[in-house]
This record gives sequence, C-alpha cells and structure tokens, in this order.
Amino acid sequence: MNSRLEWLEKHEPGALPDGYCLSLAYTCLIDCTRSIFTGIDSSKGKEGLQRQLLLASDAPLLTGLSLLLECSVDEAISESLLNCFSTLVLLASGLGVGEAKEASLKALCRASLPTGYFDKYVEPSLPHPTAPSGPTQPTAAIEATGREKAELSQVVAMGCPCPTPALPAPTATVVLVARNMQAAKVLITSSQANGQQLTQCWDVVAASLQHLVWILGMRPTSTGSFRAGGELVSAKDSGGAAGGAQGASANTTILTTALSGELPELDAALSRLFEQTANYDDVALHHVIAGLCRLSSEAMQVAQATVKEPSFFSVAKLLQTAVVNLHRLAVFWWVGLRF
Repeated sequence: MNSRLEWLEKHEPGALPDGYCLSLAYTCLIDCTRSIFTGIDSSKGKEGLQRQLLLASDAPLLTGLSLLLECSVDEAISESLLNCFSTLVLLASGLGVGEAKEASLKALCRASLPTGYFDKYVEPSLPHPTAPSGPTQPTAAIEATGREKAELSQVVAMGCPCPTPALPAPTATVVLVARNMQAAKVLITSSQANGQQLTQCWDVVAASLQHLVWILGMRPTSTGSFRAGGELVSAKDSGGAAGGAQGASANTTILTTALSGELPELDAALSRLFEQTANYDDVALHHVIAGLCRLSSEAMQVAQATVKEPSFFSVAKLLQTAVVNLHRLAVFWWVGLRF
C-alpha cells in the first residue's frame, strides 16, 4: 500500500503487478466474511441486527466468492473461499434466515459440480440468482467454457450426467476438476454440521450429491454405502482425457488414480451425513426423508421413460437413514407413503 501512495507523487506511476486486482478482491472478500462473522457473533441477543447484517451482505459476498472460486486453480485459495461459503451457511442456519441459507447452499452445490451443470440438470427451471438479465447463454457455449476451464485445472474425473425426468437420456460428457471435489467435501461437512436446520434445503443438497455420485460412477451396495467404479487413468493422462471428452462414450466414467483413493473417504462422509439423522428431531428427519423420497420418485420416472438404469442414490440413503431411525419408525413411515 505504501508503494501505491508513493506512485501518486510521481508523474508516471509504474504499472500494477499482474493479478494485483484479483489478489485485492480475494483479500477483501475473505476479510469481509470474517468481519460479518465477528460482528454477528459479538451481537448475541440482538437477533434483528444479526439478521439484517447477514441479509445485507450475503448476496454480494456470494456473487464475488463464486466468481473467484470458479476461476481459482490454486488449492489453498479455493479452500479459503470455500471456508467463506461454509461460514455463510453456518450463520444463515443459526439465525434461521432461509433465503440466505438456501442461496449459500446452492452456491456450494454449484461449485461441487461441473461448470453450468447445476442450472442445466439439477434445477433446470430456475434461473441463476446472481445471473444478469438478458438472453440465456447457449448450452453449447456453457459446455465449451467448462471444458476450457477444465484444461486449466486438474481433471480428476470424466463421466456422463445423471438422468432426470427433464433429461432422461443425456448424451453429453462432463468433467470434474479438483476444485469440484474440494467443494463437495465442504458441502458434505457443512450439511452435516447444520443438518438439523437445513429443512427444505435438503432437497437441493441431496440432489446435488446424487449427481456427483453418478458422475463419479460410484455404485450402491446392499448396506446403502457406495463403492468405486469407472476406469482408472494416471494423473498425467487426465488432461488428455478432458480433451477427448466429446469423443468418449456417454456411459463411460474415467477416474484418475489420485481420486480413486479418495472415494472411500467420500463414501464414509456421505454415510455419516445420513446416519447422523438419528440425532435429529422429528421435523428435521421428515425433511430428510421427504427430500430423498422426491428423488426416488424422479428416479422411477426416469426408469419409465428410458431403458437406462436410473440413480439408486436416494434408495441407498433412505436405507441408511431408516436403519439408524428404526426406533422411531412410526414417526417417518407415513412420509414415505405419501410418495
């Protein structure tokens, strides 16, 4: 900062270093998120003030953090940005601010999936809350942008999109990068820490995790957990896999050897997320069961519309959730009967 002030006294100030503006924006957003957390934490007993502070800052922070995260190719920077998302989810859940909680979780869900994937496959009927008004960017352009960004990042997996009632037989090929896996871990951790307060947000969280598991080619077991699937390639060949994404089969899942070692940990985290519903109250458990039942109904629609196998994520997680909540079967059994 001192060097910038000295330049003001010169007739011909020097050029700013490359990346200076991005570094400044990154620092400001990180500091702003920490300041919001400190301000809310130090204002205990003033719920109205806390809610207003969060509502006034949540949308701008999410917009800036999302833009920087999408461009990030540095693991440490991505981790810091994702921690900010996690902080916003924690604040919104604790204060019961539904709008901010939903927006923060959706931002994490978007970051956990390939570029443009969330708005095309998970919630295709809903516009991006931070997108500018105007004509929609063509799907081909979005997919091309995603491939270009994947070439700059470490590609860890390549697979096909999860079938949905709107697109029961997708033929595209999508690419997951290391940043997506980082975001997925933070999404699971945040959902586990705030699961009691997620309420209707369980729908979008469960749907996003279902799509992630499908892209990774993970297959369910008889206990409700998942095992790794797909073909393995070395990390040095992952760039070539991304470049040949268009020519690959839509039913093929390709994983790097580095990622294949992380899948058991991912499966364990998913199992803990749904097994901890044993500690939820009856209302929170109803939201989890209802969200999984809706996913199961969509999977049955897919099975009726195409010969392709639907996702069994919802059934597997319903099994895990039911097993740990058998002591209160009467509480949630009627929820499943409605679907």
